[in-house]
Amino acid sequence: MHWENCRDFCKQQLCCLMGDVLKTDFTYKIADKIVAYHPDTKAAFKPFKGFASVVNEAGQVVWYGFHHRGDAFGECKHHFEALLARLKRANGDDYMPSAIYIDYCCQRRDSFEKVFPGVPILLGPFYWFNRWQEG
Repeated sequence: MHWENCRDFCKQQLCCLMGDVLKTDFTYKIADKIVAYHPDTKAAFKPFKGFASVVNEAGQVVWYGFHHRGDAFGECKHHFEALLARLKRANGDDYMPSAIYIDYCCQRRDSFEKVFPGVPILLGPFYWFNRWQEG
């Protein structure tokens, strides 16, 4: 089965998922494994710098996407705004998530607060445990 045949189904399934507590993740290892070929020169290249995802409190993916620059949030900001708009359409205009868990919360908090004002931006437990083990 080709992706083209199931794209609409997958998009419909993904767009119906909601969440009150969100967790974002930016990873760079998976994107390094993706190789594309230029149609004219047949030269291989790596089109993505990283992969970003947002999951809800049940661990269901509510958004995902690849990004092309090292500044993942800058490139993904409009997607986070669209995700918030989708959640507001489903839950009412005054809806906001109760919390968002991220990695590097001290560095990224200001950026997330611009999209999700008033929502606590917290260090995810997974990352907290990693820091604990490293220390």
